[in-house]
Amino acid sequence: MDSVKPIPVAVLGDGVTGQAVSAYLRQSTAYEQVTVDAAQWVVVSPGIPPRKWPKTTAEILSDNEFAYRILHQKNPKLVMIGVTGTNGKTTVVSALAHALGVRAYGNIGRPLIQDVDTIDVSKPIVIELSSYQLVTTTTMRFTIGVIMNIEPDHYDWHESYENYRDAKCRLSTLSSVLYAPQAVWSHCAKDHCEWVNTDALTPQCLPPLTARHDQHNAALIQAILQRLGQAPAYVQQKMATFERPPFRYETIFCSEDLCIINDSKATNMAATEAALASVVGGPVLLILCGQAKSDYTMDFMNRVTERCDWVYAAGGLSRNRHQFPVSSQGAIQFFDTLYDATCAALMQCVKGIILFSPSAASFDEFTNYEARGKAFTTYVDHIQTMA
Repeated sequence: MDSVKPIPVAVLGDGVTGQAVSAYLRQSTAYEQVTVDAAQWVVVSPGIPPRKWPKTTAEILSDNEFAYRILHQKNPKLVMIGVTGTNGKTTVVSALAHALGVRAYGNIGRPLIQDVDTIDVSKPIVIELSSYQLVTTTTMRFTIGVIMNIEPDHYDWHESYENYRDAKCRLSTLSSVLYAPQAVWSHCAKDHCEWVNTDALTPQCLPPLTARHDQHNAALIQAILQRLGQAPAYVQQKMATFERPPFRYETIFCSEDLCIINDSKATNMAATEAALASVVGGPVLLILCGQAKSDYTMDFMNRVTERCDWVYAAGGLSRNRHQFPVSSQGAIQFFDTLYDATCAALMQCVKGIILFSPSAASFDEFTNYEARGKAFTTYVDHIQTMA
């Protein structure tokens, strides 16, 4: 009897996901790694945009799609929970995984393919989905899908807001039940799933999700867990031990006079607006910084200047002042680096709230938002020690 030939698979990209796929292929007997020209499937790393994909007749897959095809053979009745959105998805994925006693996978940092041979397929699989990955995800089936929100982002990869939005909305065609806000639904495939309007969920306070913009996240988490059979009391108990991912509206210093909040994960205007909406009290000093993904809107700057007593802009934003409306530039103080802005903020705002919510990508001074968040905390500690 002839043995079954392994499926030829090529890997495009050598980042975290590409390395994980290659590592799996090296030890697999069902698949073999080949060049693109010889491949039946090409697994593309999410960081590589479509304009850089090779011309090939092979099927192009996300790493999630590849892992799912392997797992589905083990258990065709997999319980999959997929979460996407511009903001908030990592917090929700982390909380769901914590409450269910499983590991979170995907865009949160650990590729699903990495544990494809050891994961317990009898338990729910919770995965964070980026828009990049959804473009090349075709057969995955989610018991529950979640679209947190869709705000303008990632134009460099998708080349337009419409392409970005449509990638997020692909989750509706892959899900049995879809949780999404009303504004998203008109762009989704309604016939494929049961829809739950997240706008209608009653805000909840689940520790540590007590900030105003997190209360809908908490309601969403509770609704999903209850759908999976978890009692409200159990959800409360599990959330009491949940540690929120860092650099998401994280209070790093608080005294009787001054509170400093590190919201380095805010890489777009919508995230910064959400953070500002949660700030209680004042006066407020806002630090923006980074590499803006688009020009700042007048509406955004009006809301910022109405809410904040001081607005600082550092790093790449200082070198690209033209990205702010001309009429708002006079209300902003510009600094060459985040360190300079932090020093000035601690001198200016001795009573009130310093909110570091960059609204832009980190790549002007830092490799990612985590490095930027760590740097800001270090700067605050160092400056206060020297004072």
